[in-house]
Amino acid sequence: MNSMASRNSRTDVILPISNQDMQQITYGSMNHDFRKHLLPPSVQRIWFYETSPHSHIAYISEIGPARNAPLPLDGLGNQEFNDQQGFVSSHAYPIRSVYRIRKEPVTLGDLKARYGMKGPPKGLMYVPEKMARDILWSAQERILIRSEQRETVSFGWWVPPPRPKPVVVQVVIPEVRLEEDAMDVDVNMGGTSDVPMSAPMPVSWGGCRPLKRRLSDEDITFDPQQKRLRSY
Repeated sequence: MNSMASRNSRTDVILPISNQDMQQITYGSMNHDFRKHLLPPSVQRIWFYETSPHSHIAYISEIGPARNAPLPLDGLGNQEFNDQQGFVSSHAYPIRSVYRIRKEPVTLGDLKARYGMKGPPKGLMYVPEKMARDILWSAQERILIRSEQRETVSFGWWVPPPRPKPVVVQVVIPEVRLEEDAMDVDVNMGGTSDVPMSAPMPVSWGGCRPLKRRLSDEDITFDPQQKRLRSY
């Protein structure tokens, strides 16, 4: 562990990670960071040191408490963690957010020259106080946030709006009564099935007066401008 870190500043640690896993975390497809050893309970953030060929720190993540119970199957590695077949990690830390360092990533050379490290991080190291002052984590670019109540992910500064509640619409179809002395009329509508038909047909619709005589083809024409049937 890094002796340069103050005893009162143990919320931020540096941990190595592969480039592939780092990409999956930033994409949101991997929602847990899997570790073999249990982190101290004071740890709230991980500064990920990407191993060779990048060899730098470019992302900071807020994490939740370790999970040992079966994980929901909504992220890469969760099924393997639950099965524990050939899976060496025994602790899963939920990723709550991901921040990208706004300036240039902190290279291995920077870690050596500015912050007194002798080599690349190979295990848990506390973030040096000078580094935490130089790179204020909350001022970096947040590229991912994950809600604790609902496992939803938002990228960048865009947050999806809440889904509207479904609206139930009841449609009441008026009763149609055929007159006893009316005949069926076959009107050629020209294939327009959605044209509304108003009431001069041999039916009683709403408040329309029932017809008292039979209709012939000459009694009904189709008005294309008003898109309705017209009787004469």
